[in-house]
Amino acid sequence: MTNKENFLLYGSYGYTGNLIAELAIKQGLKPILAGRNKEKLMQQASALNLEYRVIDLDDTAQLEQALADYIAVVNCAGPFIHTCQKMVAACLKSQTHYLDITGEYEVFEQLMQNNDAAKNAGVMLLPGAGFDVVPSDCLALHLKELLPDANELVLAIYALSNKSGKGLGVSRGTARTMMEGMSSGTMIREQGTLKSVPLSSKVRAFDFGNEKNRLCSLVSWGDISSAWWSTKIPNIETYMSLPKQMINFNQWINPIKFIINWAPIKRFINNKINQLPEGPTLDERNNSETKIYGEVSNATGKKEAAILTTPNGYSLTAATVLLIVNKTLQGNAPVGYQTPASAYGKDLILEVDGVTRVAVHPTL
Repeated sequence: MTNKENFLLYGSYGYTGNLIAELAIKQGLKPILAGRNKEKLMQQASALNLEYRVIDLDDTAQLEQALADYIAVVNCAGPFIHTCQKMVAACLKSQTHYLDITGEYEVFEQLMQNNDAAKNAGVMLLPGAGFDVVPSDCLALHLKELLPDANELVLAIYALSNKSGKGLGVSRGTARTMMEGMSSGTMIREQGTLKSVPLSSKVRAFDFGNEKNRLCSLVSWGDISSAWWSTKIPNIETYMSLPKQMINFNQWINPIKFIINWAPIKRFINNKINQLPEGPTLDERNNSETKIYGEVSNATGKKEAAILTTPNGYSLTAATVLLIVNKTLQGNAPVGYQTPASAYGKDLILEVDGVTRVAVHPTL
């Protein structure tokens, strides 16, 4: 990689990709914008005064040739289950480090299988360089070090507005990814193995350090895979604060959740998603934060717990991606398959402005 320079930002014209590009410029970086859509790239490149490259993931030769010029690529084109394998295969050939911003457990599971190939190629494969899973992965490793014989890990996430106290909406890309996974039910890790359970089959109230506990539903966050890699804790569950109506809907749809994959239903859902705002506004991001509760326990019932407070998840994603990109550009890129915490340790997240971590009593 001695002759390589800079990094490629693929899917740069999406909501989160553009946030990363804008913050990169503020940090003095000049990423090369990339994606399939030439018109969108031209508009973005003109607005940001950056170079761009039109690259089709299905054109293997073009992709490998393009990646050969860069130290790293940040893949922002989701759902990542459809893009990661092609990009990673090209990274291994071109000896280019791979980052993405996925929270899809399937992506982590797939890329784990490339660990040996990545080591042989001298390449780092680090999915989940954004909001999910950097903070939660670091929190999991922090708790594991406090209780080395922990055999259970619980993580719960709550995003709220500092103005209204209510939860915030998600980007269109996040909504599409969430809907794609609904038909499979919810995944947990049990005795080291992934297991499917019904949607919202478990509901718990968590204390996030606010005025009242928040109702959270079991969800399939990427931590069921990434935290297992980082900690080897065999039993992992992940939760998210959801409106009661959504929890009730999940429980109602369980017997017929397979219909979500029916083409007319998919089209209807995608049309509804396209009507959503692109993502939270700047004001909404600046006036919101995320709380992540983490708890580990061992066979004797001993527990340790802590809460991470971070900026809004989308703003945090831009910050953590560029934190890792800068380390990578400076030559600090441990080869092989990595999670954020396995590569850079439990305190990586504390390098981001506005992040705090406090010990708390476990939620009962």
